[in-house]
Amino acid sequence: MIIWTTGISGSGKSVYAEYLRKRHGFIILDGDDLRADLSKDCGFDYASRQEHGRRIIAISKLLIKQGVNVCVSTILGDNKGRAWVKNEIPESLIMWVKASPNVCRQRDPKGIYAKNPEKLVGTNSLWEDPNSCDILLDTESKTIQQNCKEIDRFIQA
Repeated sequence: MIIWTTGISGSGKSVYAEYLRKRHGFIILDGDDLRADLSKDCGFDYASRQEHGRRIIAISKLLIKQGVNVCVSTILGDNKGRAWVKNEIPESLIMWVKASPNVCRQRDPKGIYAKNPEKLVGTNSLWEDPNSCDILLDTESKTIQQNCKEIDRFIQA
């Protein structure tokens, strides 16, 4: 199983990826971690984001072939990119961790809104709400515990 968490910075993607790891044994491919090492040569322009995504897709395919459950935690900010993921890995499930830019700015768990707000997807760069998703976690109207129960229900179905 592969679940792609999508959402803007600070929405809670890492929280739910970590839950999937602890509760369900998923391996996490975190976009920030991979960008810091595997994709440190990639910038934040559209072409660089595509290349970073291509690398994540390639690693995901290798893990899936080995029977590993994978959670990819990355912004994946447009519907074209999400369609690309679904085309490359048809069994991919999209989990939208939904939160508004204002709420994410208030949370700012990594301090990134204070440092570089102009580079953040959802503020001054491309973000499109998903046309569709397999799992919707609304982090403004539900608690972490309620959303985790939603994940459990989905995985057990």
